[in-house]
Amino acid sequence: MRRLPAPRGQRAASIQSNCVASRRLLASITLACGLFVGGLCVGTARADSMDPILSRLRTVGGRGGCAQSPDRFCKNAEQFERLVSELGVALAPPMSSPAASDGASGLGLALDTTITSVDANAAHWQGGTLSPDPVLVWTHATLRKGLPFGLEVGTTIGRGHATSLWSLGLSLKWAIIEGFRTGVGALPDVALQATTTRSMGLDDLTLATHSLDLLLSKPLHVGRGYRIAPMLGVQLLFLEAESGLVDLTPGPEDTPDGMQTVEDVDAFEGCKPGAPERPGEAAPLSCTGDGADFSNNVQFDDVEQVRVRLFIGGQLQFGIWRFSTSLGLDLLAPELQAQRSNSATSDPRLGRQIAFTLAAGAVL
Repeated sequence: MRRLPAPRGQRAASIQSNCVASRRLLASITLACGLFVGGLCVGTARADSMDPILSRLRTVGGRGGCAQSPDRFCKNAEQFERLVSELGVALAPPMSSPAASDGASGLGLALDTTITSVDANAAHWQGGTLSPDPVLVWTHATLRKGLPFGLEVGTTIGRGHATSLWSLGLSLKWAIIEGFRTGVGALPDVALQATTTRSMGLDDLTLATHSLDLLLSKPLHVGRGYRIAPMLGVQLLFLEAESGLVDLTPGPEDTPDGMQTVEDVDAFEGCKPGAPERPGEAAPLSCTGDGADFSNNVQFDDVEQVRVRLFIGGQLQFGIWRFSTSLGLDLLAPELQAQRSNSATSDPRLGRQIAFTLAAGAVL
């Protein structure tokens, strides 16, 4: 039996609906891209001023437990751990969306900016960066796709302001309980979320965070198409930090202005490799000098930490547009693993941090 064509009115309505959806999608993508690029431009105002300079996290021989001779240096493991710990919290993903999923056909685009507190006056920031600020600002662009059975997958790209650091993340959310609006409608939406994020942009440092989140939210209609959703979440955050080979005396050419010392002699210059046998060949791998400065090439021990964080916030939705905010704080900060350089004055626990997030996006 031949299918009859749809009435002209239905076809026109369908075409109009598709056009509206296409315009909304284009507007959402344009908004997200524009805000993300704008956030990057703001972040370049003080480019790289908060990049970690691991070569400065050092202790002169004979001081602070460094058993080297006075013309040698030891890595300062305590300052390294404190620095990467605070960087890792800034890298960690915020909670900026409710527990409920957007359905199997849902597609969400969002941009958020997260401001995380750091102890800028501490020695690890004053010595380990060019010009520390009391906060680290991170901008993320996130794409989420709904799946059946209350599942959502997402991918995120982020940029740290005033640093060379970028981040790339993946997430998976499962809405265990959602949609109870009558009968047992007092139940909130409940979801579990797992995320993993990795840093990019620095040759001598790699950061990674893995988190497991428990989310609770409850959508409330407030009239005229507006809906708000209070949010509450607990996050178990795992941090991993790994350093590459670090030259504690990189030489004046590779040391930031105003931070050079007379000890900053490049190891290659101190080695004074022999001349090549033929023009155009590489210098032989042997030293005519003492090569003693190679002992200042070190690798910091890997750092692994666990934090427990609490998030509170809310989301406002009108049509396809969503705006949310959240505040995160440490319930439990980890203890310092490295040996303290001054056990009488330094705190055995790492500092607690606060993160504030603003997000805007659209769902289709």
